[in-house]
Amino acid sequence: MAQLVADCGLDQYYRLRLEPAPRPGDAQNWHAYDRDSLIQRVSRRVDIDGLKVGDVKAGSFKDEAAGSERREILLHFEGVRCAACSWLLQQLASQTDGIDVLEVNPATARGRVVWDQSSLPLSQLLATIAAWGYHPTPEYGREVAAARTRESRQALTRLAVAGIGMMQVMMYAVGLYLGEYQGMDAGMRDGLRWFSLILSIPVLWYAGWPILRNAWQGLRARQAVMDQPVALALLLAWTMSVVNTLGPAFSSTRLGHVGDVYFEAVTMFVFFLTLARFVEMRSRHRSAATAERLAGVGLVLAKRLDDQDEVEEVSADELNLGDRVLLSAGDTVAADGVLTAGDITIDESLLTGESLPLQRQSGASLLAGSKVISGAAKLRIEASGAESSLGHLQQMLAQAESQRPQWSATADRVAGYFIVAVLLLAALVGLYWYQMAPERAFAIVLSVLVITCPCALSLAAPAALAAATGQLARRGIFIGGAEALGRLARIQHLLLDKTGTLTYGRFQRHQTQCLGALSEARCLQLTRGLLQASRHPVAQAFHDVALQQNQSMANWQEHPGDGISASIDGHNYRLGRPSFAAAAAAWPEALGSESLLALADEQGPLALFHLSDQLRPGAQASMSELERLGLDLAVISGDRQSAVEQTAKQLGLSTFTGEMRPQDKMHYAQRLQDQQQAVAMVGDGVNDAPVLAAADVSIALAHGAAIPKTRADVVLTGNDLQQLSDLIKSARQTESVIRQNLIWALSYNLCAVPAAAMGLIVPWVAALGMSLSSLVVVLNAIRAGRAAKATAVNSAKLNLQTFNKETHP
Repeated sequence: MAQLVADCGLDQYYRLRLEPAPRPGDAQNWHAYDRDSLIQRVSRRVDIDGLKVGDVKAGSFKDEAAGSERREILLHFEGVRCAACSWLLQQLASQTDGIDVLEVNPATARGRVVWDQSSLPLSQLLATIAAWGYHPTPEYGREVAAARTRESRQALTRLAVAGIGMMQVMMYAVGLYLGEYQGMDAGMRDGLRWFSLILSIPVLWYAGWPILRNAWQGLRARQAVMDQPVALALLLAWTMSVVNTLGPAFSSTRLGHVGDVYFEAVTMFVFFLTLARFVEMRSRHRSAATAERLAGVGLVLAKRLDDQDEVEEVSADELNLGDRVLLSAGDTVAADGVLTAGDITIDESLLTGESLPLQRQSGASLLAGSKVISGAAKLRIEASGAESSLGHLQQMLAQAESQRPQWSATADRVAGYFIVAVLLLAALVGLYWYQMAPERAFAIVLSVLVITCPCALSLAAPAALAAATGQLARRGIFIGGAEALGRLARIQHLLLDKTGTLTYGRFQRHQTQCLGALSEARCLQLTRGLLQASRHPVAQAFHDVALQQNQSMANWQEHPGDGISASIDGHNYRLGRPSFAAAAAAWPEALGSESLLALADEQGPLALFHLSDQLRPGAQASMSELERLGLDLAVISGDRQSAVEQTAKQLGLSTFTGEMRPQDKMHYAQRLQDQQQAVAMVGDGVNDAPVLAAADVSIALAHGAAIPKTRADVVLTGNDLQQLSDLIKSARQTESVIRQNLIWALSYNLCAVPAAAMGLIVPWVAALGMSLSSLVVVLNAIRAGRAAKATAVNSAKLNLQTFNKETHP
């Protein structure tokens, strides 16, 4: 630690500190985080080039030496209570070598850190953050839950102390007020003041300690933080009250009177501010509940089978690619995998929000986090930890809760200038009233300092975003960034892919036309081999075909939007669009909504497969709802024009285009954007990569193994298209709540500051008004989460009605 302080040029730290620096081993054995297994569990390696594209702060990298190892970790910062805390952490991180990015969302106390593990070991990183006064806990299961439980208990204890102390002091204050008009005996008056002084000590110095500590940390860093005017007002009021309480014992009787005391204002202010922060903390913990449930899967035990089928219980993080796991009723699937034997019934509600049981047979994929309801089976592990679908969704949710919108950061910067302005204003107001009415100057300065704290302004957006993202995640809708939710509220055009989006993407093969010399069985084998490595949904239509053993394949290549080419046993084959497989050949026409898959070699056409797909349940109702929301809908697909047209007509949509390649879809979106239109694209997250990247907001319907490969702003993990309208409604409601919060916070300050400066507000009323303003913002923000929940309930009712209509026409 001493070497780090010296290297950073922060030698003044030793002059400013009040006590010896905490050693990593004193509070926690940080050196345990130097173990490779623990580093891999709580953090992930970051590709520098990829981070520069997707991270607005990545340009701040200080060193890109060849030997550097950039990693990213998600942390819970214990002690973060407002935007000033997160801002202070970012400022300190910018002065620390080895830390490239540090982002903290004060509404959730969660953040992400990108650092160079080769120059700053993880143990030293955590110890450094702890020395700043904010105890970091890696976002991993039981540790995070314990940290939040500890924080809740401490906050509740502080709130109880402040509440009990305030009630008692207010009782004494009533006696003092009435005694001023009824000739109270001086001894009785002094006794009530002494009792008030004694009771105010634990309220201020224990319940109010987080406020005082945050203010002092800002001073040490020479930064203006929101708690500084509050702490200054509390200390001034308490100190003056103590002096006036002690006055009769040390002052001459020639003073003729004893000054006022403000113990009731101090205790009331601490109580209401602690109450507002307690409610904000509870809201923050509720928003993080989904993330904790996802992280809890990492704590389950799995029954790993060895070569002799002996069972060994291991933790989820010990599973490796290719391991075999035994599943039975009541087990939680610890990692993504494929069933190799047995049939089971599972519940995927943790990931998708859909609680209906699902049947899974041998050969089916299972997701980490699924619950086995009945049956027994064996699972081969395909992905675990951060590489699994669960890990990807955890990363998306944590990133959304740690990042902040750009304009929210601007509000924090404005709040910083506002604090300086408040201190200057308080000084000017004090000088004015000292000239006009000296006996009122001190109380008016206290009111100005107290009533102008900009906590409400800085909490306006983060609290609403945290509530909305947490509730949406419980519905199986995962937001990848705070900015995405804001852009969604302003979307005008919604573009939808057909296959895998409007339809299930579960193709069924119902006809095969042989057009060459090869038999149907041979054509099916060739097609199965070509599709073996493909992630396209059409591959599912051939899973029943047995793979030919010992065939030699070379030069396999996937052509997005067209098909696949490869060499098998020395012959070149093409599979995909008829125009791609053999452009010069005359292919048979398909009828209705059938999709065609063509197979050809160097000589010409070999086979034509007729495939069918099904619309997702409730698709028509969902499209109608989206149109009622004022969105312009269009279907853009690479499928045949006639198939796309029939699907669009089934859904009641008039705008559709078929036979589009990925670049055509991208150009379609860009033409709308050139007309100053905001565009969202809904696709499968893998095959629509160009248009998803070009759209203002990208939305992917992804499931199973496709989730980790999805690169989209929003991922919908369920099979219900009603999630789309839920998402749009929630985004608009969240933006409305944020706008209301900002208007309230600004209006409050514009009205309250002049009133306090004019002497119209006494200190205890100022304390009440400032605390209630923050409380109003937090409670209003909770509405964003409740709106998403109400939308989910209405969607469930609509889905039930749709299901009844489809099953009982």
